[in-house]
Amino acid sequence: MTARGLKPESRKLVPWWQWTCLLILTLLAFGLRVYRLDQRSLWTDEGLSVYRARLTPAGILSGEIVIQGIASKDTQPPLYFLLLHFQRQLVGESGFGLKFLSAAWGVLVVPLFYVLGRRLFSPVAGLAAALLGATSPVYLWYSQEMRMYPMLVALGALSVYTLLRALRLGKEGDSPWWWLAYLLSTAAALYTHYTAFLLLGFEVVVALCLAVWRRRRGEVVFAALSVVTGLPLVPYALWRLRFAYEAHFYFVSLPVIVTSLFSAFTLGFTSQLPHQTLIQWGLLVPFLIGLAMPESPVKAGRWGRAAFLAGWLALPTLILFVISLFKPIFQGPRHLIIISPAFYLVMAVGIAALYRRWKPAGVLSLVGVMAVILPSWGPFYHGETFLKDDWRGLAAHIARHAQPGDVMLTNDAVLINVFDYYLPGDFPLTALPPFARLADDTTVEALERLAAQYRRIWFVPQRPAGGFDEDRLVARWLEANLTPVDETLFHALDTRVAVRLYTTQSPTVAALPDSAVRSDVTWGDDLLLRGYQAPREVQPGGLWRPTFYWSKLRPQVGEYVLSLRLTDEGGKVWAQSEKDLWRLFPPAAWPMGATVRHELDMQWPAGLPPGQYQLWLRIVDLRDDQPLSASSGGVDILLMSNMEVKSGAGSQDVARLPSHTEHRARLGSEVELLGYHLRQGLHRPGHLLYLDLYWRVKKTPAADYRLRVQLVDETGAVVGETVTSPTRSEYPVSRWQPGELLYGKAELLILPQAEDGLHQLCISLIHPETGEPLPVRDGWWPWGQETLALEEVQVVEWPRVTEMPSMQTSLRADFGDPLLIELHGYDLAAAHDPAGQSLTLTLFWRARARMETSYTVFVHLVDAEEQMAGQGDGVPDRGFRLTTSWREGEVIADTHLISVRSDAPPGDYWLWVGFYDPATDRRLPAFMDGERQPDDRVLLDIVQVAP
Repeated sequence: MTARGLKPESRKLVPWWQWTCLLILTLLAFGLRVYRLDQRSLWTDEGLSVYRARLTPAGILSGEIVIQGIASKDTQPPLYFLLLHFQRQLVGESGFGLKFLSAAWGVLVVPLFYVLGRRLFSPVAGLAAALLGATSPVYLWYSQEMRMYPMLVALGALSVYTLLRALRLGKEGDSPWWWLAYLLSTAAALYTHYTAFLLLGFEVVVALCLAVWRRRRGEVVFAALSVVTGLPLVPYALWRLRFAYEAHFYFVSLPVIVTSLFSAFTLGFTSQLPHQTLIQWGLLVPFLIGLAMPESPVKAGRWGRAAFLAGWLALPTLILFVISLFKPIFQGPRHLIIISPAFYLVMAVGIAALYRRWKPAGVLSLVGVMAVILPSWGPFYHGETFLKDDWRGLAAHIARHAQPGDVMLTNDAVLINVFDYYLPGDFPLTALPPFARLADDTTVEALERLAAQYRRIWFVPQRPAGGFDEDRLVARWLEANLTPVDETLFHALDTRVAVRLYTTQSPTVAALPDSAVRSDVTWGDDLLLRGYQAPREVQPGGLWRPTFYWSKLRPQVGEYVLSLRLTDEGGKVWAQSEKDLWRLFPPAAWPMGATVRHELDMQWPAGLPPGQYQLWLRIVDLRDDQPLSASSGGVDILLMSNMEVKSGAGSQDVARLPSHTEHRARLGSEVELLGYHLRQGLHRPGHLLYLDLYWRVKKTPAADYRLRVQLVDETGAVVGETVTSPTRSEYPVSRWQPGELLYGKAELLILPQAEDGLHQLCISLIHPETGEPLPVRDGWWPWGQETLALEEVQVVEWPRVTEMPSMQTSLRADFGDPLLIELHGYDLAAAHDPAGQSLTLTLFWRARARMETSYTVFVHLVDAEEQMAGQGDGVPDRGFRLTTSWREGEVIADTHLISVRSDAPPGDYWLWVGFYDPATDRRLPAFMDGERQPDDRVLLDIVQVAP
């Protein structure tokens, strides 16, 4: 007879639809686990996994860890690390390759959950359990981590399944070999993670209870054998419980343990759903139904199966809690993830029970559970909030900006394993205080030796657990004895991830080096730029390292930003970079009269077209965000008139392109579009639309293709078009090299007749002679198109004003022949003003015709000798109302600010206005009372400049 309470299901062939569903769920689990598998940085425990995988098998079995020459014992058994060791030998040390082991074990839980659910309950329960296992947020999290937890879950589920088969020895055809399979799977689980002992305790209780129920000794013998398999681990486990230090472990009450487990198993760690407590109460419904199982297909086994699952959940939890009364061993759901299969089985049984009772109820309960699970995927895969501490980004930053004579110093020695994985093998790396040592006088001596040996120190101020540097001795010594150069912060999940760069050399110099270019430019009354050294060549996406030599002109100065711009001969800005003027050692801290040497690490963007550029520098005062005036005139000085950007074929990284919207498409067989950037703002008729495009060259193009950009309305009418070079005209398309990244800039005028609504922005590459476009293949679409649609642009019409407002002074003048614009008057804030101040002038225009040219208004304040005392030229309405956007009959209020020279002598000055074409400098004809005015300008008023 069979054991009451665990009556087996009769053996049948599994229908094809069940295998099909199981295959789909397994493939789904595989896809979810390998998608963006290496998106997260390693954390300290994963660094330890890499360390152990690099050891020999004998070294792994010993459990010994050596950090900075100091030996200790790992707290985890060796089996996972042995498998990782052999996988590393097969696939290398890429993050994807090493994490794939966890992902693979995470996939195996799906068929295991199915066979467990099917054997204990029903095929529907098995498939529901497989679905929950495939999509579990907590499983996805750990399946993309280089640790043993997915392996532990799979082996734990396999151990329980083989135990169930073994307990049916001699019944329904089960083989005695299942006991051997049980012993092997249990031993594998024990040698994967110590918490498998918690599951073993539950299994031994089950075996003993059935042995008493059946009055058979065989179950007792095999249960004892399963315990024997873990005996080699017992001495070390006892040592760990008594003596081993566990960082960040503290006592957790039983209710907190239970609620944290329920939250993790249902919502995972990345859910951002509102009302999560209410949602969890709702999920209790299928869970409680699963425990009660009112519609179990095998009614005789209802309560035995319920007790089995309840025991699987409760007994390991209680054992861990009792142990924690003496030594805390719970630090999160991963330490009880061994019971998670029981949780998902209970949920699956509840869903299956509802399905058996009333199919819509079962379907709705499954949909409800998935509606809770699915929203966690977006934040998990694409949300920056839940990325782990970005030690990888920090290490990459150091590797990229490091110079000869640099060393990396971490305050936490445990991080050495992480940085040893990410940093180049020959990069100097150390930790202070040394591993498992308190910071003391020997630490200070070690810091002094580092400062004497290296020119710069990259310091990671992550304090070690255990209070080894509780008073921040290392950080305080560096701050007191070295000069901070820079600090960079990186994404952090639950700590502060930062690196601080110190120089061990004095920041002041006695004199300019012979190789420096002397400038002696003063900026306001604050700073003096004595000179600089700068490479005259730069690689796109590469580092550029200039050195500036500064002095401050007065004791009390502010904080400043260096703004550097690369422009072509026409003044178009192709790259701009802003850097703090030594934020950690600001000018206020500089010694008066000293020359301060300031080294910069600047990265120009990838995609810069090759050619000659001009490099301009300005200084911005952070107190008011205004540029300082340079003694050479204006706010910019020309550092280099012929800075050369080299070709970047084959040496650029897409990640170093400027920020852009990714949109990949092939244009012909020669060029690939990677993305674009459309300057944000309100798009009005008559305005320019600024578009940057990012290209990758597949092979050298056969012709000098031209870029056509069009704005198309809903009817298909083109309301804006430009044809230009895809990048700098000095670098024609036929010279592009395979592998090059390039970006170009286009300006598109939105025609004045464009109406309100959405317009499609399209591009194409056209042949320079025939105008034929290259075929475009966008995404998966196999057929070529003539244009590539980028995005929809909302065009908003200007509010139309036709009534002339009241004004201080009426004055009629006409501009254009034929007539284009009427002047009806103006407001002038003051007719007399002291030198050095500003005048505010508002002009009132009426458009008499559509204009295809964007004219500039000139406002000149001149003396009797026509010497300029003030000027306020600009596009109408502070640059917002290009004349191309003016509609016939429309009234425009146009305000200009006229800055009066500080050295203008007192007296009378004449205020003139007019229009000119900035492309040709030709003025619009000006008329008053039908008479054309000399110099095509109109006199508004005579302004008195006071002393």
